[in-house]
Amino acid sequence: MNPFLTRAYQLQDELVEHRRWLHRHPELGHNLDETAAYVKDRLRTLGYTPQDTGDHGVTALVGPSTGRCILLRADMDALPMREDTGEPFRVEEDRMHACGHDLHTAILLGAARLLKEREGALKGQVKLVFQPAEEVLTGARSVIDAGILEHPHVDAAFALHVDVASRYRPGTLTMHRAGVASASCDRYIIHIQGKGGHGATPQESVDPINVGTHIYLALQEIVSREVPPSAMVVLTQGIFRAGDAPNVIPGAARLEGTLRCYDNQVRRQVLERMEQIIRSTGEAFRAEARLEVTGGCAPVYNDPALFEQAAGWIEELDGKEWMDIDGQISPASEDFSNFLERVPGVFFFVTAGDSAEGYTYSMHHPKVVFDERALPRGAAGMAWLAWRWLGGSPEGDA
Repeated sequence: MNPFLTRAYQLQDELVEHRRWLHRHPELGHNLDETAAYVKDRLRTLGYTPQDTGDHGVTALVGPSTGRCILLRADMDALPMREDTGEPFRVEEDRMHACGHDLHTAILLGAARLLKEREGALKGQVKLVFQPAEEVLTGARSVIDAGILEHPHVDAAFALHVDVASRYRPGTLTMHRAGVASASCDRYIIHIQGKGGHGATPQESVDPINVGTHIYLALQEIVSREVPPSAMVVLTQGIFRAGDAPNVIPGAARLEGTLRCYDNQVRRQVLERMEQIIRSTGEAFRAEARLEVTGGCAPVYNDPALFEQAAGWIEELDGKEWMDIDGQISPASEDFSNFLERVPGVFFFVTAGDSAEGYTYSMHHPKVVFDERALPRGAAGMAWLAWRWLGGSPEGDA
């Protein structure tokens, strides 16, 4: 068996301990005080000197300062939802690791140990990045703006995500495709300012609910009439809030949603038209309406040459039966794409829930549970890709 994988299996209990601690202490967005402190403490016990980066991000280096530098990234934030799993380590509050970021962080801590144990044999540096705020699509930009891609300069990057309710057996490493592999995502708020008043005298008011309804309908015209049928564009309005009483016309309303595209040019076109339609629809109904984009990321782009190499390295790890390329483009999004706009890299997956074994709930569901057998295989996969990219032997000799 590959020595990275052998050692990772020996770390199973440690990785589970990390994952469950993180699961019991979910934090949101950039507010990751406990999470970042835990990661830094664990890194110090492994012999690292962790540093803060961005807004509650953590980074650490391993390997000689000569040669190239590869970045490995994990995201740390949870979602604002109440858990309903029945797990003994579940959380009884309105925050939950429903997207597996607790597993991602534990996996990168495992990869950190594997790489530290072979530091003397590394032929370059590995930059570990524990990122905040992936769910709100501002975390990658915060660490990039803080200079994470320099000092030392990053030459390539890898990241993974867990896959649940999957057709693959637990621990399988998979990739979508070379090139564009998943959608962009822009989170936005539509602010509508009208004029409140009595429900019996609507002529004296400017109804923001009416304005919001027309904006909601008008935006769908972009999808149906302004982009080619072959272009994937999904506009989802997830929140529409206004008013507190049935007999009162409120003064303001707010819609929140997401835009997803596979093409950055189409993405820019749609955002421009959204801004125009929102503003002009507000004016048509005597209100003020504006678009605020609160966070965003490009489509994930897997570098074709590196994708081919990574597929071969993953197959080396444990044979072709434990890896797959499904050839799909996903409508989901991932702000690791902001790294991939700047350096070549690959985004891949580790199965943490086989639907045939009862793992039927998808991510972002209050009942989703994850198979912890994915942890050692994810850690080995991350460390192995860094090792091989830096020129380490295919036998994994330290």
